[in-house]
Amino acid sequence: MDSQAFDSGPGAVGSKKVTSDLSAFFVDIIGSYQLGPLLFEVRGDYSTGNKARDNLAKGIRYFQPLTTDGIYYAGWAQIMALGVDYFNGVSMAGMGSNIGYDRYGRAQLGFRATYTVVPPLSFYAVVSPTWTAEKVDTDTNSGLLPGAVGLTVARTTVSQNSWASGDSSYIGTEANLGMTWRFSANAAFDLVGGYLFAGDALDTTECTNGAATCAPGLTRKEVRARRLHPGGAREARVLAERRTGSAVSSSFACSCW
Repeated sequence: MDSQAFDSGPGAVGSKKVTSDLSAFFVDIIGSYQLGPLLFEVRGDYSTGNKARDNLAKGIRYFQPLTTDGIYYAGWAQIMALGVDYFNGVSMAGMGSNIGYDRYGRAQLGFRATYTVVPPLSFYAVVSPTWTAEKVDTDTNSGLLPGAVGLTVARTTVSQNSWASGDSSYIGTEANLGMTWRFSANAAFDLVGGYLFAGDALDTTECTNGAATCAPGLTRKEVRARRLHPGGAREARVLAERRTGSAVSSSFACSCW
């Protein structure tokens, strides 16, 4: 793949055309077992990724889907993917659209159990531990990517320590508990609660002087929200939008067609 990249070498005149080697793969497998009214499902997915120090102008190892319409992993998560609350999931570095977390890829297990009391009424529980294929550099921040087409959330440079090495690959484990009641032929009521036990890979770094970039001595590490706000669901959710902590989601919806 050809692209334009800045050249900082001797005699550089700005940017030049470079050729990037693309090599990535993605696998997603689902298995299920029905035992009377109880349905057990297991899911595993993996996509390759780039290391923190990799030059993306020379090699891309993270999987790039043509389109997922933003609904990848929908139905298996409420925070890391689109769920009953349609506005959740879109902020987790675009995992519902890009599959991988930023450049780092994805490795995930999902366990779902659904109990059907009567055909119109069912209860379900889902647990999804999630990692990245390559370790995330937490000496970076997270926000809108400058110059990107549309609203693109990604890891951003903070200081000269950014993109030096990976620190953690554990994104976290999300747990959901919900119900679906199909009370008529063309309508359904959904109620679900979700909690994300955020991992170290969601930590970020920010400048203490309020600037986007600064010297390493002016940076501060933002750890997971469960450490910063152990009892504040609202604050935890706000921090999770910045990829820094645990999140709580409770939603209900009535869908008609």
